[in-house]
Amino acid sequence: MASDLRNQYPAASSADFNCASFEPVRAFKSEAHVPAVLEPIGLARSDGKRPDGMTLIPWRLGRSLLWDATCVDTLAASHIQATSSMVGAAASSVEQAKRRKYENLDSSLIFVPFGVETLGPWGPEARALFKELSKRVIESTGDPRAGSYLGQRISLAIQRGNAASIFIDYKLITLFFNAYGEHIIRQMLSDGGVSIEGKKLTNLHYADDTFMTSASEAEISALQLWLETVSATMDR
Repeated sequence: MASDLRNQYPAASSADFNCASFEPVRAFKSEAHVPAVLEPIGLARSDGKRPDGMTLIPWRLGRSLLWDATCVDTLAASHIQATSSMVGAAASSVEQAKRRKYENLDSSLIFVPFGVETLGPWGPEARALFKELSKRVIESTGDPRAGSYLGQRISLAIQRGNAASIFIDYKLITLFFNAYGEHIIRQMLSDGGVSIEGKKLTNLHYADDTFMTSASEAEISALQLWLETVSATMDR
């Protein structure tokens, strides 16, 4: 069953990992002309780990900005129920968890958790910070496309940090479909889309009721979201 396969082949991205912390620093320094540093010393959170970055001059209201970026697995067992029903649920959840870890932070700093998911969604605080940073980069460079370029670079940084995990997810999805036999994927064959061991998948359709009764609704929804998201990424 799908849940058994996930237990046997856990995705590497089920644990949080930093995947986009460098790009904001680059944008702050080179484009928004706001000096910033990675992993500032003396600002450990409740578990002893340091945040990803901090601006060296005030960002807003006379306070420096401190941020901590985390990428979470959209299909992790701990997130699948939520992510199958709401896009970005895992990213939003990890942002809330990050904020709790920094609840004792010095009031002279502005803290923003930057949560993203392996399948692409960003958390609300990550989107808000990106919007503000993009505005400043556009004002600094005079290029109205600068914000779009920054978003592309952050997305690429996420993909690079996520590469090993995506490979394992491909293996997991392949095992999932193979577990139910070739008939389950016979309506998904096409000339384009996502390639999984030679098979081309674009949309998730079900050949009969076997799959529907064997998998949970959350698993079906998450698999559909996974295929649609990766298909869109491959097509760009």
